[in-house]
Amino acid sequence: MVDGKKTHFVEGFALSGDYVKELRDKSFTILEEPEYEESPDLDNPEKKKRKMTCLIELSDKTQIKWYPNKTSQKAIIAKVGYRLDKWIGFQGEFEVKAQKVGNADKQVLYVK
Repeated sequence: MVDGKKTHFVEGFALSGDYVKELRDKSFTILEEPEYEESPDLDNPEKKKRKMTCLIELSDKTQIKWYPNKTSQKAIIAKVGYRLDKWIGFQGEFEVKAQKVGNADKQVLYVK
């Protein structure tokens, strides 16, 4: 629900630095307890990796899945601790940094 109305968002996409980079207000709120999911390792597709995923709401009311990197997880842990149920309602702000990831230049998200 957004503003009391049932709202649907595109499925199958996760938050990207390119999207956040264009937002004037880069704040977000974690809506649900983070979970872990298995996904192929980018370096070795035959290997599985557990990744944390969070459902967040951005300042523009978009609700989207976000895969927080370890640096962002550490920033949230420093503020609310290791218990994932305590992450619900956490309000933070992203900063976007251009970085080389593998062979590609990407816009990477970090929690301030």
